[in-house]
Amino acid sequence: MPTIKAYDGTGEPANNVRTLSNALLLQPVNDAIKCRAFPKTLSGMAQRWYNRLPPNSIGTFKDLSQVFIKQFISVRVYEKSSASLMGIFQGAKESLREYLNRFTKEALKVPDLDDKVAMIALQQGTRDEFFKMSLTKRPPESMLQLQDRAEKYIKVEESMKKIAVNNESTGNKKRKTDQEYDAKDKQLKDEIEYLIRRGKFGRSPKSEEAGGQKRDNDRRDDDRRGNDRDRNPQPRGSVINIISGRPTAAGTTRNSRKAYAREVMSIVGEPSKRSKSEMMLEFGEPCLEGLKFPQDDPLVITSIIGNCPFMRVLVDNGASVDILFHDTFIRMGYNDSQLTPSDAPIYGFNHIEYKVEGAIQLPVTIREEPMEATQMLNFQVVKAASTYNAIMGRTGIHAFKTVPSTYHMVLKFPTRNGVGEVRGDQKMARSCYVAALRPDGTWWQVLPIEDMDVRENDELRGKPAEDLVPIPLDPLDPEKVTYIEASLDKPLKGRMTNFLQKNNDIFVWTSADMPGINPTLITHRLNVDLTRKAVKKNKRTYAPNRLEAIK
Repeated sequence: MPTIKAYDGTGEPANNVRTLSNALLLQPVNDAIKCRAFPKTLSGMAQRWYNRLPPNSIGTFKDLSQVFIKQFISVRVYEKSSASLMGIFQGAKESLREYLNRFTKEALKVPDLDDKVAMIALQQGTRDEFFKMSLTKRPPESMLQLQDRAEKYIKVEESMKKIAVNNESTGNKKRKTDQEYDAKDKQLKDEIEYLIRRGKFGRSPKSEEAGGQKRDNDRRDDDRRGNDRDRNPQPRGSVINIISGRPTAAGTTRNSRKAYAREVMSIVGEPSKRSKSEMMLEFGEPCLEGLKFPQDDPLVITSIIGNCPFMRVLVDNGASVDILFHDTFIRMGYNDSQLTPSDAPIYGFNHIEYKVEGAIQLPVTIREEPMEATQMLNFQVVKAASTYNAIMGRTGIHAFKTVPSTYHMVLKFPTRNGVGEVRGDQKMARSCYVAALRPDGTWWQVLPIEDMDVRENDELRGKPAEDLVPIPLDPLDPEKVTYIEASLDKPLKGRMTNFLQKNNDIFVWTSADMPGINPTLITHRLNVDLTRKAVKKNKRTYAPNRLEAIK
């Protein structure tokens, strides 16, 4: 029998079963031999568990594998997703090579790695601004291309460090001349100069003079055109509907926007290519169930942005871009250094200009079990007060190929397995609307607690891996129950039930079950100023059904 590393009760139990099955494929064996060979692959706690198995309790190797995996499921290593790479950042003293090696090790743990998500995660996690700028200007098509480009910046980083060490060791604080470099240092210098000329680190000293002359010429041309701009001032971005500006399908230049506007007027030429979809996205009476009418509420949904579940995401087809508000961006654990710089603003009503702090690409998932879809969206981060966490504009709507309906409060989208839908939260939409109309100017700070806690959404909660059965703890109060696994053996289930019922005093049901705790921790007090004169309010009248509920 081939040598197999013994399993001691830690790690993935299914890997031990697969390793044994693959090793025994070299020669034909039956289930009996597999079962006899299985304890040879165990040690420690796992071996003790096997020795305690009741006689004649295992019939086949499949039964033994299932019982084994179920016993050690608590130490099972769960698979990671591509979105988990978004939390890997380069340390302050970590070199680019060390960061790339650590990132690659984590990426190998993802079974179905999405190269696009991995490349964006690596770009946002690195602290090398020149490397990040290169990836932004010329995005690589694969991880192989990204690693080849990273290798060049690693060589430059290590070369710069070596030069700095040499300068410190010789004690020479002045810059070396070309004659003082030895052959090896001169080769490193030539390599750095080559990368500078290719635009990796901005302009080289030799090209700075020519670039300065060109900038002077451009500045004189701008001065000649300045008077015309003063006579007819124009905003730097187009004003369309509610939120507009920033890079869209129309482009960023005036000529591209004019061509984009003329394109729909043309009747000559072939129709533009587009992806085909055979799914019909339909809305009907079933979509209206549970809604309160009359209503003109906005479509507010819950989605997953950057591996974080978010409530209060507004779906707005009047916005040309996707917006992520800065306070939300900070709460996600990011910082401004991870933003792609941007100097073009966005515009709203009456040409109101909002400065964009930067852009960031994040994976966004919308789902309604079992249908889900994920797309990479380019969010514009804005410092502005809002009752929403994010706004999904037309770019996000078109990326998902979704069809939103504010009347039905439903967002429908195609998936590989059929048509998925996400229902809007009418309660959340109205609470955001009421908060936005507060006259005291603090509406972005005063939001209902239930709109800030994603745990009330049952779909986002973790579910037990096995079936559970209730166990009554108090025969006088049937509502006091706890739960244990349904598939436990009858003797073990009886012993566990007796143990829980004998020690039912450790469970807390009300505040009276917690003696010894300081009352100030659980006592509700009214924030009333006793020096103020009490004012009697007028009696309020209620509808009969509400009055009955109050009583």
